[in-house]
Amino acid sequence: MVIAGTAVGGLDGCYYYWALNGGTCPNAGNVAIQPISTCPSGYGLQGGQCVSTTLSCPSGWSLSGGSCTLTTYSCPSGYTLSGTECNSNPDAAGTQGPNLCIPATASPGNGACYNGTLYDYQTASNQFAIDGVQQWCGPTRSSGQPCAASTPQAVSGSPTSCPAGQVPGTINGQTVCLGAGESNPAQKVETTTATTTDAQGQPTGTTTTTTTTKDTGTGSTVTTTTRNPDGTTTTQTQNAGPNTAKPDMQRFCEQNPETSICKRSTWGGACGAFACDGDAVQCAIAREMHQRNCQLFDTTSALSDLGNAVAAGNDPQASQNPVLEANRQTTSLTGAISQDTFLAQGGLADQQIVVSPRLTVTLPWSQLNQYLSYMGAIVVAFAMIFAARIVVGAH
Repeated sequence: MVIAGTAVGGLDGCYYYWALNGGTCPNAGNVAIQPISTCPSGYGLQGGQCVSTTLSCPSGWSLSGGSCTLTTYSCPSGYTLSGTECNSNPDAAGTQGPNLCIPATASPGNGACYNGTLYDYQTASNQFAIDGVQQWCGPTRSSGQPCAASTPQAVSGSPTSCPAGQVPGTINGQTVCLGAGESNPAQKVETTTATTTDAQGQPTGTTTTTTTTKDTGTGSTVTTTTRNPDGTTTTQTQNAGPNTAKPDMQRFCEQNPETSICKRSTWGGACGAFACDGDAVQCAIAREMHQRNCQLFDTTSALSDLGNAVAAGNDPQASQNPVLEANRQTTSLTGAISQDTFLAQGGLADQQIVVSPRLTVTLPWSQLNQYLSYMGAIVVAFAMIFAARIVVGAH
């Protein structure tokens, strides 16, 4: 590489400041320029020329010591070189592929990319999850084409699956199956391809039928789209109608019988062997009650010992039972009950009230004695009746 300044006069090999091969060239003042003896930093003098001492190689070559070596890439059999990477050759079109999963945010109609090959879904459902992320999963067939940049990357594994009418979700970081709804219906997409032929049996194109089944939990919709060989499409939609016979909670518990709000709690066991299955809070309460009861019966006291002895028929104070005939006391009622009459023997007597020396008022109470006698008899009769009932009832 020759270091050159501004060319002067059009002379071959003559450059401003430096002369080629020791010659002289005129400068702006026609003064001969001496042959170069030194070069600027980064250049060395070789054969009267300043040559760069920085080594570099063109694109596609690599520097090895003081030489440039052409860099080549190759791939083993069954792989194709793409830039500097080796991708496996796509399987032949129609070859059965693996079960693949792509995120539910992608469209299964665009296929799935796996090991550099574009696979088309035969059947895809969004009722699967991997590590808590909802996925489209299903069997595939190779398209025979490499993946496009926009094709979603697929994984092959063992996803968590949900039964019909449910979709995966997360509760407290755990993957669970929840009832499908309007915002996230359970969907299944099936694709079939048929080859059409003319009268002579020659293929004229392919007909692709895509059937999408959407279940919202209260009804299902089936949409069938057929793409004909001429590019036209036909779409049919069938709506099974809503099913609101069961309340949401009942449907949820039928679909998720093992959740804490749906599962019936049971517990039992003897002291020291408690077992509980169900809601954690209810189990904790039951365990506390169980332990307290066990502590009450297992910790003995004077009263508990007495109670156990009495229950076993070994009452230590049985001889003091007042029911025993030997412990009975006889009390005579003679003279214990007052038999005095309410009124004097002659009944009520008239009462005289002196108002003034000339006026005395007499209250004729004696006239009531006859009626009081009748009332007394009635009271005695009722008393005898109640007494008879008491005596009869005692037997």
